[in-house]
Parts: sequence; structure tokens; C-alpha cells
Amino acid sequence: MSAHDFPTDDPGTDAAARPFRQRLWERVPKWARIGLISAAVVVVIHVVAGIRIWYGLQDPAAVIAIQRNPTNMITYRVEPIDPSSDPLNWLENMAIGLRGRSVDDVQGIDLGCEFDGQPFEGPGPTDKDLEYVAEHFPKLQTLQIMNGTCTTKGLMALKACRELRQLFIHNMDIDDGLADLLPHLPELYDLHVAYTNTGDGLVTAATQHPKLVSLDVQGTNATQTSLDAWAAVNPPRTIQPTTARTGLDSFLRWSDGSATWFFMYPALTEIQGPYDPSAAIPWPRRSLESESYFAAYLTEQKLESYADGKYRMIVSLVLTKASSTNNDRYELVVSIPVEFDVLDGEAKPSRVEIRVPITRDEAVRRIPRDDGDAVDQWVETLLKREGVTPVKRRKIPRNGLPDAFR
Repeated sequence: MSAHDFPTDDPGTDAAARPFRQRLWERVPKWARIGLISAAVVVVIHVVAGIRIWYGLQDPAAVIAIQRNPTNMITYRVEPIDPSSDPLNWLENMAIGLRGRSVDDVQGIDLGCEFDGQPFEGPGPTDKDLEYVAEHFPKLQTLQIMNGTCTTKGLMALKACRELRQLFIHNMDIDDGLADLLPHLPELYDLHVAYTNTGDGLVTAATQHPKLVSLDVQGTNATQTSLDAWAAVNPPRTIQPTTARTGLDSFLRWSDGSATWFFMYPALTEIQGPYDPSAAIPWPRRSLESESYFAAYLTEQKLESYADGKYRMIVSLVLTKASSTNNDRYELVVSIPVEFDVLDGEAKPSRVEIRVPITRDEAVRRIPRDDGDAVDQWVETLLKREGVTPVKRRKIPRNGLPDAFR
């Protein structure tokens, strides 16, 4: 075989055999090709990183598990990015997204709180919820617990949350045993125990806490004497309120033993007295009022208008009947009368518990769910039948409780 028999390389033939895109790419200058490849790599990296950040910023499993109720709110150390965010927050948010959001990023948890100003209707937080929080969120800084059935013993689970800085407990049956928790929360500086059964024992323990600067004891058993002693020991610190609330406080004691200071649904409060055993009606009605929620509190000014003597309070909850018709849907669940004395404008005792023959869970199940006007009409008819001029009931404000009860 001669050399003439071997195939020869024909540049024109080879170029025509290659795809047009390949031939076009070869015509692009080398520096431009490098730039295009680099840009493509950057785009791919950004897309992949963006997907990872989006996925990484999703709630961890422990958070999803506790968000079974819409009124449970989670606050993260860095909130999701928005156009008005600080540039440093953007960077920290991206860093969290790349590594994946964890329970350590959770800064605050609210359990059983009001949602958009509307009353809480669920069963409320329990001791099991506290155990869950302590187990999964040991680095929590703020915890709010409201309208639940947590016990003083259950709160001891929070010993694991040593970084807790703010603790809000509201409208629950907690007593001075809470003082045993304070030494285990070295960073705590803000403690709210409003509308609980705490008192002077907790205030005394507060004087020994090195960082506690704010203590809200409104609606508790704390006396002005203990608050003055607290302020004397810690003059640079503040205490809220600066004085103990005067007047007559009350709370509901349910048939299962739990307690509630605020029941955010219709109720009637009746005051009878002063008691006169020689009169035809020994317990004359002094007042009968209808409210959008239970929060029976007699101010000092109102008590000053009372003659000295013995009085009693009766609270009736407006609930639906277990079996009812359109014309007979509601009924009053009446409490056991509770007595108190008035002397020189002061009530003794200054706090009373009102026992109702029903559990809170049952009361919540029987709350009227239909048009509020229908309930108003039923109450108005009842009051007229009792010879009482109906007064327009105060509606629950959009921002929750009125200032007088905060």
C-alpha cells in the first residue's frame, strides 16, 4: 500500500462535520469564553445556594410540633428577610439558611396567648408543653404562658432553660412555689406573674435574685408591705406595679380545681348585700351587670360607695345548652355565692375565689359560637325580666384585655 492510499486530513471537511454550535464557540475569543463559563458557574452556585437557604430557613421539626395551635407563636433570633431588613440581618439570615435553622435560633415562644386581639379558645398550655419546651429549647430567652393549666410543679421543668431572660405567666393557678425556680434562671431579669396565686413569698425570693429588675405582681396575693421591702433592698431596680392593687379581686375556681382570672366569654356578675337577716329579703340585690368576659373586680372607688356589712358575689356564665332548640339555646351556669365584708371602703378578704360547677374544658366547649347579637338579645331579655335596665356590654378590644386588667 502506498502513501497515496491513506486518508488525508481535510480542514474544510472536518469543520463541516462539527456541529454549528461548536464551530461558533471556537470563533469566540478565549477571554470571552472564560467569562461566559465563569458567569454560568456563578449563576448555578447562586441558584443552588438560594434553594439551600430557602430550605434551611424552614421551621425545624421541634418547632412544627409545637405549632399545632395557631395561637402558639415562635420568635426567631433573626426573622425572615424582607426588603427593609438591616444588611447585617440579611447576612446572618443567609448564614442560618446555609447551615439550616435549628432550635437554637428560637428566641421566644408564646403559649396560649391571644391571637390578633381575639380571645384564646383552646385548652391552653399544660405541664406537658412545658416539658417539651424545656427538652427541645434549652437556649430559649423569652417564654410567655397564658390561659392554661400549668402547675407550679410543672414549671420546674424550666430549670433546663438557664438562658431564660423573660418569663411571663398570666391567668393561671401558680403559687409561691415558683420561688424555687428562680435560682436556676441566673439570666432572668423580667418576671411577670400577673393574675396568679403568687404572693409575698415570691416577692421575698425576688429580692435575692441578682439580675431580676422587673416583677409584675398585679392581681396576686402580694401585699404593699412586701413590695415596699423589695424596693428598699433594691433601690436601683424597678418593680411593676409600684403598689399593690386595691379593691376586690376574684377568680373562677373550676370543678376540677383549676383556676382562671379571665374567661373571655359572656358572664353576669351579681352583687348582693348588705346582709340583713331581719329583712324580708336578707340579701338585697345591689347590682347585676352583664359583661363580654368574666373579670369581676370591684375598684376601691366602687367599694367606698358600699355601706359597711356583709356582701356576696354570684357569677353566671352564659353557655349553650347540651341539647337546645333555636328558641332555647342558652342557659346560665351559676356559681356558688362567695361572701366578703366591707368596712370603711375596704373588702375583706381582698381576693375571693368563685366556685363554678363545671370544668373549664366543658365551659369552652359550650361557649356560644353563633352570632353575638343573638347572645346579647338573650341576655337583654333576661335582664329586663329581672327588672334590670340593660347596659351595653363592653366588647373585647382588638388588642386584648382592657388596660384596667393588664
